[in-house]
Amino acid sequence: MYEFNIDKSSGQYKTAFNEIWNDAHVFTPKDTAIVTPNSDTPFSMVQMDLRVEPLVLCAPQVEKKRYYSVQLTDMYSFNYVYIGSRATGNDPGCYMVAGPDFNGETPPGIKK
Repeated sequence: MYEFNIDKSSGQYKTAFNEIWNDAHVFTPKDTAIVTPNSDTPFSMVQMDLRVEPLVLCAPQVEKKRYYSVQLTDMYSFNYVYIGSRATGNDPGCYMVAGPDFNGETPPGIKK
């Protein structure tokens, strides 16, 4: 996490916390930032800092014959939810991700 999000001089630096990093190049064995990347899949990532407030992720309409997946994991790589074709469908929607101490209200328009 330090090299991905804080140390801008690191060869592994991607972006700051709460900003989406996208990489559409084809991965090779030289790419070590993603543990087991697919060589034909574009990757995006956001390291969420939820200490102050939740974040909202919005997915666009994805045509029915296409597959997409947003995997949410904790710091130990435990998958706690998926957004995408198999879990929530291909219709558009916004999803709020909140930390364990969040006690606020869910804003209007949030699907889950």
